[in-house]
Amino acid sequence: MMHPRVHVVLLNWNNSADTLECLESLLRIDYPNYQLVVCDNASSDDSLARLRSWARGEVHAPEIAEPLRHIMATPRADPAPFVEIDRETAERGGTPEARAARFLLIRNVENLGFAGGNNVAIRYAVAARKHCQAEREACHAEGCVSHPERSTCHPERSEGSPSMESDPSVAALPQDDNAALPQDDNGALPQDDNGALLQDDNGSLSEHDNARDSYVCLVNNDTVVSRNWMSLMMAAMQSDEKIGAAGATLYEYYAPELVESAGGGVVHPWQGMPRANSAHRQRRGTPAAVPRRLDFLSGACMLMRTSMLERVGLIDERYFIYCEDIDLSLRIRRAGLRIVLVPGAEMWHKNGGIMGTLTARRDYYMARNSLLLVHKLYPAMIPAALVFSLYRCALPKIVRRDRARLRAVAGAYRDFFSFVAGNPLGAGVGTSVPPRT
Repeated sequence: MMHPRVHVVLLNWNNSADTLECLESLLRIDYPNYQLVVCDNASSDDSLARLRSWARGEVHAPEIAEPLRHIMATPRADPAPFVEIDRETAERGGTPEARAARFLLIRNVENLGFAGGNNVAIRYAVAARKHCQAEREACHAEGCVSHPERSTCHPERSEGSPSMESDPSVAALPQDDNAALPQDDNGALPQDDNGALLQDDNGSLSEHDNARDSYVCLVNNDTVVSRNWMSLMMAAMQSDEKIGAAGATLYEYYAPELVESAGGGVVHPWQGMPRANSAHRQRRGTPAAVPRRLDFLSGACMLMRTSMLERVGLIDERYFIYCEDIDLSLRIRRAGLRIVLVPGAEMWHKNGGIMGTLTARRDYYMARNSLLLVHKLYPAMIPAALVFSLYRCALPKIVRRDRARLRAVAGAYRDFFSFVAGNPLGAGVGTSVPPRT
């Protein structure tokens, strides 16, 4: 089968320890044609220096937790060649050396959040694909088609790769009517850089896209992956042109037999907040570990074609962090494509990451962004979403007299209404976001 290029994207911000651990597991995957892309969001610690030193073999990654050390038993690929570029160069598709690198480090000069930081890497992948297409065409015109080694963009072909039979439970999971996207003008998505919806008549991918496409896989940097993780997801993507994105099963890093997230979760239009699906906290290998319903894929692992992202649009940067994966998943589905879970593609996630699990900043972004999501996709549901948000986000903090976190939620509401009134600064980073503690 063909092995198109996959750009595996990690976002780093002041957390090189987790990033290096994740990179070490990625260097052990059995998929043959991938590039590791780390986009650093203007880290203020020594992240850049440590990433460079690791790529040169001067420092080692932290040791993985004991229950997962078998992941590192497989021999690793060499991260060389290693290339470092800035954001501007990346968004133009990089240099020939960058496109040929095994490990590419992109420097952002400011913290663009999860949405903006990943978009830099996605723009690189989209532009790199166009450079590669031009290179192949030039090579063909020069008569060097019989010498693919002259092209660093050549898709690899290999026998014996994992097929769909390797994981027969690839989940065509129900995507409930409660999450169905509106088909009228009230539900139309903005036709702008934050989510342009460009599709053909039936939303499917052309044979040309399948043959010449490259892929982007967003991966949280506080994860480690199994050896066949990418091969199984790519087999699923290549088996059906109507699949727009594939996700993996995330297990808990410190309890490796328990499901943290089976692909993603559930979202109700009148809430806008992500909810765990039925597989949450189920044991690995049991029937219950495959969820009954999947409305969106988690941004901790999303494998997508670059051609699809060109049509559906990139991540909406108005979310900054949280709910952007729901928005993107729903736009993919609106384009007539499916999202799927590949249960056998396994990852282990530390969770919490740089934001933590119970912080005022997380409260702010979850409360604000759930309302932004409903306002964008289900505007008629805003009254119900506001009532639910008060019940879910504000009332518990009032009862507990948690003033700091209640102020964060109040700031979220203030910025949401400011955005609705026409102030773009109410979205993105936000003007009322609590300071880091």
